[in-house]
Amino acid sequence: MTDPLPHDRRNLSDRSLSALKWNYVGVVAKILAQLAIGVLLARLLGPEPFGLVAMAWIVIGLGNLVADFGLGAALVQRKEITDLEIRYVFTAQVIFGLILTGIVAVSSGLMAYLFKRADIVPVVQALSLFFVIQSFGQTATSLLKRNLNFKAISLAQLLTYLFAYFLLGVPLAYAGLGVWSLVVAQLTQSLLYTLAAYFLARHAAKPLFSCPAEGYFSFGFKSVANNLANWSINNVDNAFIGRFFGATELGLYNRAFMLLIGPANHVIATLQGVLFATYSRIQDKLVLLRQIYLASMGGVALIFMPVLAGIAVIPGTLIEGLYGE
Repeated sequence: MTDPLPHDRRNLSDRSLSALKWNYVGVVAKILAQLAIGVLLARLLGPEPFGLVAMAWIVIGLGNLVADFGLGAALVQRKEITDLEIRYVFTAQVIFGLILTGIVAVSSGLMAYLFKRADIVPVVQALSLFFVIQSFGQTATSLLKRNLNFKAISLAQLLTYLFAYFLLGVPLAYAGLGVWSLVVAQLTQSLLYTLAAYFLARHAAKPLFSCPAEGYFSFGFKSVANNLANWSINNVDNAFIGRFFGATELGLYNRAFMLLIGPANHVIATLQGVLFATYSRIQDKLVLLRQIYLASMGGVALIFMPVLAGIAVIPGTLIEGLYGE
């Protein structure tokens, strides 16, 4: 039994544009929500809790890059898949999630040594649960992406973020829970999104421990290698600042960095998600792939270069207006 795209006979370009539209609607809404809630939480908590979470997220983010060894991306990329392949990927992702949770929890002492902060240990241990929670929804998310159902993904991400951070994280911060308001909000969002993703793309979950098709791990290895390279580029600065300057300075840096780079990363990641699923359907048409890639790069540059240049002119006014002292 294969798993083709929905049988609605719309052409691929129409479905891709629709997916891109909903993906950007969702990402714009999430950017605005994150900006507003992030400013509110920063005013309630100050920079140090964000610094502690940023420290913990260095190892969490690294683990997340290898959480499923690229099997989710391989599931999206293949032209045809079977129920057996879905079961195998789901089984492997859950196993990897359990292993990573254990590894990160045990390595929390090393993080404390690296950053000279003993109070980061319980934060890292708690956030390590992110891997096992996330693993149960990774296959469902890949199936939604494969079917270009980014509307469902965007709505699920936005609604779970609003519930976890605004209805839970903000009250906990106001009650004085400090960094734990951020930790609880993150884990809650992960749990709610996992449940929503599985509900939207229900699939066979019976364990299968032998791979029924070739090519999954070879493609996954390339995907993981690319992710690790990007992670190294994006996290060297956080590790350096956290190690030599402390949590408060890293928190200040993290808030300023995310204010500028966060929206750009959202837009680019959103575009990549849709293009990857679309490329998988036309992977043998290299000329068309090159044209779409160059047009996408040009569009992103056209949008963000003037915006970021304008922000660079008034940094003090922007920071003081949003975050205060």
